Amino acid sequence: MRETGDHGPFNSWGRGPFWCHKQSHGPSSHPAGDTKADAQVTTIIRNNRFRDSRGWGIDLDDGSSNYHVYNNLCLGVSIKLREGDYRTVENNIFVNPANPPGFHAGYEDNSDRFIRNIIVIDTRFDNAESDVNFNPGKGGGDIYKVIYPPLKGRWMKEVDYNLFINDAGQFSTSSTPRGTVDWQSGGKKLSLSEWQALGYDIHSHFGDPLFVDSSKGDYRVRPESPALKMGFRNFDPKSIGLLPDFRL
Repeated sequence: MRETGDHGPFNSWGRGPFWCHKQSHGPSSHPAGDTKADAQVTTIIRNNRFRDSRGWGIDLDDGSSNYHVYNNLCLGVSIKLREGDYRTVENNIFVNPANPPGFHAGYEDNSDRFIRNIIVIDTRFDNAESDVNFNPGKGGGDIYKVIYPPLKGRWMKEVDYNLFINDAGQFSTSSTPRGTVDWQSGGKKLSLSEWQALGYDIHSHFGDPLFVDSSKGDYRVRPESPALKMGFRNFDPKSIGLLPDFRL
């Protein structure tokens, strides 16, 4: 993993009995199957401070299922949901990631939820990389990167109540359809209205999260932040990452 940026500080591979190569890499898609028959216990990722300059801070890869990801501060990295099912990602902060949050090769009728997160994108920190061939890709200020979405049904069960901003001054996401050889090609760009027409981020907001003092590592949001109005809950920066009682 030191040789590529494909993975990141946290990486998991599902490869359960319902994972298949055609869903992952091919032109077809299908439902997830009973993923909880294998991933019976919810894996919780919380209260972490992840920092890197490439890849994804939290990489739920190749069918990783049944996760609850919350109260994580990710600096320079974000999250990838690839195949898998029953992942709830909520109340996280992603600042200047190399790759925007990614929804890759999703199963049909999956139960994934991405809600009440803060995403800050700055193209100066773009360091996009394909999660298939490790070649450089394109970021371009996108809030999300969708690769090989399901052919039937919703791409995600819920994507909403998020706060996002980028240095381009307007929302965009890109979607690369199944059958495309170059996964990290720009794909089709979607505006906020086009994205909302698909049923996502209906109650979300494009705007400044109003961090208390990001220059000093305080990523709590101020009382007037629009994030709080959408249900985001501040978490104490002193309560995340390695605490003083951790022994090296």
